[in-house]
Amino acid sequence: MLPYWNFANNAFVLAVWTDAADIDPTVLDSLLRTANSVCVAYAPTLSVDAVIPDSYKMAEIFQARDIWSKFGGGNSEQYGPDGMSIPVYPLVFVARDLLRPASSPLKRLR
Repeated sequence: MLPYWNFANNAFVLAVWTDAADIDPTVLDSLLRTANSVCVAYAPTLSVDAVIPDSYKMAEIFQARDIWSKFGGGNSEQYGPDGMSIPVYPLVFVARDLLRPASSPLKRLR
């Protein structure tokens, strides 16, 4: 079993999170491990031989990115090139939706 979902998948991690290239590889590995533990606790359990869905891999990256942003006192992406503040949707919610997509309660009425 892999230590985390994006283990040895650096090209995908960097394609989704380009700023990860500036993070020390040991720290990035630790961030992804930590994010994986949070995601595994929340995600529906997969069978042992299941292929990890791309949405799980994305959620792990989004969670790691959110954890990393807390180290700098906030998300560095919340300021535009003109210096104006841009409200940023918390990535944790995005990660949760990737792991457990919301279903409409109206679908249950059929």
